[in-house]
Amino acid sequence: MKVGMLFPDKKTEKGIAIYSENLISAIKKNEVKIETINYKRGSLLSLLKTISKLRKFDLIHIQHENRLFGPIDGIWFAPFMLLLGFLKKGKFIMTFHNVHTKEEKLFSLHPILNYIKRYLTHPLNYLFADFFSEAIIVHTNFLKKDLIKSSTIKPSKIIVIPQGVNNRKKIFNKEKARKKLNLNLIKPVYLLIGNMGPNKGFDIIIKQAKKINGIILVVGDDSNTGRNYVLEMKKIVNGKKLNKLVKFDIKEGINANEDIWWIYLSATDLVLLPYRVMTTSGIFIDAIEAGKPVVGCNSKYFKEISKKYSCIKIAKNEEDYPRVIEEAIKDLKKMEFEAKRFAKNNNILLIAKHHKKIYSSLLKR
Repeated sequence: MKVGMLFPDKKTEKGIAIYSENLISAIKKNEVKIETINYKRGSLLSLLKTISKLRKFDLIHIQHENRLFGPIDGIWFAPFMLLLGFLKKGKFIMTFHNVHTKEEKLFSLHPILNYIKRYLTHPLNYLFADFFSEAIIVHTNFLKKDLIKSSTIKPSKIIVIPQGVNNRKKIFNKEKARKKLNLNLIKPVYLLIGNMGPNKGFDIIIKQAKKINGIILVVGDDSNTGRNYVLEMKKIVNGKKLNKLVKFDIKEGINANEDIWWIYLSATDLVLLPYRVMTTSGIFIDAIEAGKPVVGCNSKYFKEISKKYSCIKIAKNEEDYPRVIEEAIKDLKKMEFEAKRFAKNNNILLIAKHHKKIYSSLLKR
């Protein structure tokens, strides 16, 4: 069984690339011959160059999210799959990291682009994925429901496998981590971490900093479009005189492969994820890996998790965050225990075993 996994390189897409690399590492420990095939996110030429490499595999596993495959949410996916589908010798399986419904709020520069996405590129992505794939993996039950609603894909073809929690053992002592970051050793520390942008909702927390007891640490990468968002947040901090409550630590290119990422997570009490728009969250998985509870937005993803695990508390409205954060601090020990339980039940080695079973089953057909 020779498997090739297709996903973007880390220079053009950090989240899915790092997730895929960790998954491959875990799958290899299950004695599966699996190789990485990378391309440049959004580039048709880069995608086409992968075809000659992908032809040698018995099974091709594509990590899919519309935006990875060119402008207007995946305009290159259909022609790429059409060409690859007729030239390859093996079978296809895909992991859908996101599913777009016609009702969801889209963020484009013009309504015409949103129309094209809803009625052309999104449906074409699902149509070609369905035609060529033997099976499609999604990370949550709500994504399965959305995919059934938004496509002609049969429910029996869609498999739910949660995101795997790694065990990279990069966790540091909280007190030592805080000393390294020059943070108060007594007050609660709340972490906002990740790529910068309005959809992350970091400003929602910053605007309410005076109502939150503790230090808010804002960490992330402001390269490309994030720079203006960071400037906006710093204006809020300066205008409201929040400098003692909010600390910025912006580093270009920061990601979960670096020790400093885990030092930030180790230093915190709660990870805050106040997304305005989201599907799933790699930061949530990293927080759980570090044993850190989360306060998050009122998303389908977090609501589904909260039904089984108490490692996350949800703020239904933006103004609820201070109250929910206070409640989480009171329940911190219980939430930390639940984070460990979530990590144990969703260990990436267990997730890798599920992938091996699916691969074997598909190749026997």
